[in-house]
Amino acid sequence: TRVLPHHDSAVFLTTIFWDSHIMQLKPIEQQVVAVVGASSGIGRETALQFAKRGAKLSVSARSEAGLASLVDEITQFGGEAIAIPADVADFE
Repeated sequence: TRVLPHHDSAVFLTTIFWDSHIMQLKPIEQQVVAVVGASSGIGRETALQFAKRGAKLSVSARSEAGLASLVDEITQFGGEAIAIPADVADFE
């Protein structure tokens, strides 16, 4: 399996080559994207970029306030997102 990334304004689209068959991903507006660490920094920017391109988002982080402000920002420009507060370092 070879994965070839294509840069598109901070969002990487991937075409997967498997056994000489090409499988294209669905258009971004038909995708649900899960972003962990989405309340700040690169995680937040990643979530915003996907939302601006039409993806539906499931965003997760420890900061409930940060997630709430992110979901508000996404819905203000017409995007769809749900927040799932979680600490992925805590497996219990």
